Amino acid sequence: MGNKKSKLSSGDADKLVTSLGVGSEQAGEMRAAIKCFHAQWTKATNGTDKMNEEQFIRWFIGRQEAEGSDVSPEVVVRDLFKILDQDASGELEFSEAATLLALQSQLGTRSNQEYAELMVEIYDVDGDRKISRDEYLSHLRVVLQSQGLQLTAELEQKFQQRASLLFSTADADGDGELTADEIAHAFDQYPELRDRCPI
Repeated sequence: MGNKKSKLSSGDADKLVTSLGVGSEQAGEMRAAIKCFHAQWTKATNGTDKMNEEQFIRWFIGRQEAEGSDVSPEVVVRDLFKILDQDASGELEFSEAATLLALQSQLGTRSNQEYAELMVEIYDVDGDRKISRDEYLSHLRVVLQSQGLQLTAELEQKFQQRASLLFSTADADGDGELTADEIAHAFDQYPELRDRCPI
């Protein structure tokens, strides 16, 4: 039934560690994190091993609140769900959700190229693997609105300034769109730019 609890074997945990591409020096820590995460996931899904998008949003934000972390805007969590839902089934299984551990544990140590590619994954709307200025600004506005805030003239000016900084620095060919390579190169040259462009 739905409340059946399952256990994650050591072999399954090892397979997940390998599939997540975790280095050998982090394998032990990640293996323990996976087992802990599996217990939380099993409880949250009542043993079904699956969450749809709305369930994932409630669970993810609730988890952040319980941990005392900054709460992500709903639109960002929806984007995260789409990234994790590798088979586009509309439901996350544990093996897909476990990718979240790799994202969380490796984000701070990701190379500039990896970080830039993740930015494109999140901001790109039309699927051309580039970020246009309109896509970038649209995402900032949507995030603001999802927090129940109004887009004032002052905030719009700040968004425009932020976009101008990113695009004037990273748009190497001047075509008005940013590729992951362009963003990564700008981060290499100006490390502080990455800190001002959090995911």
